[in-house]
Amino acid sequence: MAPKLTAQQLLERIQQIKADAITFKTLWQESFPPDLQLPPDWEIYNAVRRLPLADMLDGIHSYLVHISNEDTEPTSRNALRYICATAHNIKERENPDQEFHPTARRMRNAEKVKP
Repeated sequence: MAPKLTAQQLLERIQQIKADAITFKTLWQESFPPDLQLPPDWEIYNAVRRLPLADMLDGIHSYLVHISNEDTEPTSRNALRYICATAHNIKERENPDQEFHPTARRMRNAEKVKP
């Protein structure tokens, strides 16, 4: 379980999340065409709270490659899902000893690895 945060640490964390959200919004607007609107603020705050901003930047670059190969029109919801999934995969790869909540995808991948 995560250690308890003091009030000061919690305020610092909230300020960092707000700063990361502003940075993410800027990256989004610089990377995607103007017709692809920003996701709602609460989704952005939730994403930057859970995932490192550098990994999300890799997710943005990956999604740009993905949509260049697709014929469908991108949506902000699909874009954020793709970006977060990419960032989460990077987080899992970089922290192999950390235990993550079991999901259907993780269970399928674990079954593939078994001999």
